[in-house]
Amino acid sequence: METRHRRKFNNANQTVSLRLDGMGCAACATTIEKAIQNVPGVQESSVNFALERTTVQYNPQVTNLEIIQQAVADAGYSAYSLEDLSPDEHEDSEKATRQARQRELT
Repeated sequence: METRHRRKFNNANQTVSLRLDGMGCAACATTIEKAIQNVPGVQESSVNFALERTTVQYNPQVTNLEIIQQAVADAGYSAYSLEDLSPDEHEDSEKATRQARQRELT
């Protein structure tokens, strides 16, 4: 399940991908999506339950990564920037992504 939300801003935006922890069902993905959508400055967000990831496009003049992560935490989940993961954590995350894609194909 993947959900999307878009808002228009005239300023240059940044895009970040986050690993999500704590999701147990598609309703969890919807809860996270709503939490991210409520952050002022978020232009577009997409939560993928199977991959346990979200991609967020936001206006850095209005919000920042820490505020987005806090919104996810306030909803009861955890969000980690893929850039902040150690090599082992990143490898584990990539392995989980490949396994999730494989499950979707079968």
